[in-house]
Amino acid sequence: MPGASNTNPTRGQETILLVEDSEMVRALVCEVLEQHGHRVLEARDAREAIGIAEEHQGVIELLLTDLVMPRMGGHELAKRLRRGRKGLKVIYMSGYAGAGIEAVEKGSGFVEKPFKPDALVACVRRVLDESRPAGEDES
Repeated sequence: MPGASNTNPTRGQETILLVEDSEMVRALVCEVLEQHGHRVLEARDAREAIGIAEEHQGVIELLLTDLVMPRMGGHELAKRLRRGRKGLKVIYMSGYAGAGIEAVEKGSGFVEKPFKPDALVACVRRVLDESRPAGEDES
């Protein structure tokens, strides 16, 4: 339509690696992100996420991960993935009260479960639009 603006601040085209052990939550988050233009790579746990990241040839702009998972939590996963992907930004998700304080203090995004789709999309956009990846060491 002539004169119509195509700028929607919540839409994107970035690739997001989603790591969530709950199939239902993972499916919902994936659907929301894809509806907002993102390409989503899905993993059930940290081990699967590491394999996907190693195999994926393109850029992964954002890791959206559950903070508490069996065998390897979100913080350790982010640390491992950032070794090979220096520009990787991170958002942690958790349903445990107070779990996000550490993540936020480190400069990464945090979304408390349960969350509304709009809150998730806003957090994703905010973190992706930050000029420098949060928590990245200057070495």
